[in-house]
Amino acid sequence: MSAGDMPAGENAAVLFVDDEAGVLTGRRRFPVAGRILLTGFTGSGLQEEVMGKGLARRILLKPWDNKEFLAVLHSTLQQVGR
Repeated sequence: MSAGDMPAGENAAVLFVDDEAGVLTGRRRFPVAGRILLTGFTGSGLQEEVMGKGLARRILLKPWDNKEFLAVLHSTLQQVGR
């Protein structure tokens, strides 16, 4: 489900953002949600820009390790108070 597909009034604790879809996905609609950038690019400078501007809490490189994915999700949920 994309952030735009969520019904009005619903809230999201965590958004997984693919850099190809744009790092600002859901930012206006869910300003307090923890955003995790999923990317396959390692040298584009996008990661530094995203983290430097606070647009995402974490970055996971594709393909990710499932244990790491769950740990990052759990940590992000704790950070946003869920």
